[in-house]
Amino acid sequence: MGDRRDYNILAIIFFLLLLAHPTISDVSKEGNNSLSVYSLVHLSDTQNLASFHPEVYNHTFSYLESIKEVQNISAIIITGDFVNTYDNETEWNAYRNAINKTSIPVYATAGNHDTAYGLVYSFFSQYTGNTKPYSVTSINDFNLVSIDYSILSLASHEFQSLREKMDQYPHSFTLIATHHYMEPDGSLFLLGEDIDKEL
Repeated sequence: MGDRRDYNILAIIFFLLLLAHPTISDVSKEGNNSLSVYSLVHLSDTQNLASFHPEVYNHTFSYLESIKEVQNISAIIITGDFVNTYDNETEWNAYRNAINKTSIPVYATAGNHDTAYGLVYSFFSQYTGNTKPYSVTSINDFNLVSIDYSILSLASHEFQSLREKMDQYPHSFTLIATHHYMEPDGSLFLLGEDIDKEL
């Protein structure tokens, strides 16, 4: 396998290439057949850009800003590992500088590197504004469920809280963004199993 930094950069390029065709469309629960068509960008594990390639981090978001009108980009969803070391302010500032290159809304979900494996959220909260380990947000015509990294899973009452929040929105389409959903062998991580069962 190649250098991990090269792998992460290739992963980001792959996600950017997905912009050529991604659309989200939904028929509302009220039976309205009008379609909304727009693009979403999904990024994950950009920590090596923060550590070693901040100029690429900046260029990534500048590029997204430059194509947001043509591609009709509504959101950038980042599913964790913004930094390599949860308390490294240089890395967090690289992330902050990068996202300031775009006006597209950025939705952040914590990874294990961002929170010392779920133990320290202060830096993640300070730099992203997220103060809760899970949330439901209405974006255009879908719900975004964000679940931060957890060593195992959420408690039953937390899944119940998520379901109740989802019921407050009229959208029938939901995206779930989390950092650790599957194991390397393709099997579901415990959180992934619980998401499939509970939501």
